[in-house]
Amino acid sequence: MNNLSNIIKGNCPNCGKSHIFQTKGNPFLLKMPKMKEKCEICEYSYHKEPGFYFGAMYVSYGFVVIQLVLVMIIGFLFSLSYMEMFVSTLVFSFILWTFNYKYARIIWLYIFK
Repeated sequence: MNNLSNIIKGNCPNCGKSHIFQTKGNPFLLKMPKMKEKCEICEYSYHKEPGFYFGAMYVSYGFVVIQLVLVMIIGFLFSLSYMEMFVSTLVFSFILWTFNYKYARIIWLYIFK
């Protein structure tokens, strides 16, 4: 349970005290969340090896599939047209891309800590 709360807070997988990301990012200003190189408290390196976070794309893909399925279910419940569902899918994908990026990396880091 402690790991789940640390994932939600975005804390270090080793000590659980320091945040993994310096900035949250802003999807409307097209700013990526900035990740720290290592933990400020326990010196745990967040960058294991080159290409380590390529696997986080699979976690991000899972997030996107869940989000799009939810948009489709809501669209069918409110009898939206396919074009309205397509546009709402684009809007939700644009708004949540920083969330997907950030939490996919955090979860990937916790899987291989």
